Amino acid sequence: MNKLTKLACTLVLSIFAFSAVANDLSYSITAKKSVVSIHFSNLLGTDKAVKVQVVDDEGNEFLEQDFTINSSKTENVDLEVLEKGVYTFKMTFEDKVVRREFRLSKSKRVSLRDYSMQSINRGIVVRMQGNIMKVETTSQLKEDVNLLFKSYTGGEELLYKVSFFSGENAITNIDLRPLGVSQFILNVVENNVTYTDEITMF
Repeated sequence: MNKLTKLACTLVLSIFAFSAVANDLSYSITAKKSVVSIHFSNLLGTDKAVKVQVVDDEGNEFLEQDFTINSSKTENVDLEVLEKGVYTFKMTFEDKVVRREFRLSKSKRVSLRDYSMQSINRGIVVRMQGNIMKVETTSQLKEDVNLLFKSYTGGEELLYKVSFFSGENAITNIDLRPLGVSQFILNVVENNVTYTDEITMF
């Protein structure tokens, strides 16, 4: 049995609400030293508003930046002004909210940690905490969604793939320890739009 078939998925019925929004803004997030880089690709070239916020555990806001994206471009957010500690990076665009917990070291180096992405009205929610990924979908889901787990070392090596179908109403828990890696690239693909994050398991 290979590592792809060892992944345990548990399905539990659940009910949420979702309304379809036309999405065409893809992104990928990377971090180097104190800078978080967001690489955008706008498929249609129309103006898309993106809001980035950084908050602490108590909800205190330390940074807010607004971008208008109408082409393929990279926006850099430098977090060097923050004190050492644990914060949440929050990005809101179209009907999505992405959250990345991160730790800023004394040497001003960002370490991205726990991850979540959801539609604003909770039509789909993807959460990564520790070694477990939890995906919640609803009976109102209008587009199929694919999760692709790829090698962190680059290339197109596919470690695992799981699909969630429109109209599916479920909670799925995915144990990622059988992948045998501590870091991977997560692609969430919805209607040919891809959201990409680097994930480290703790």
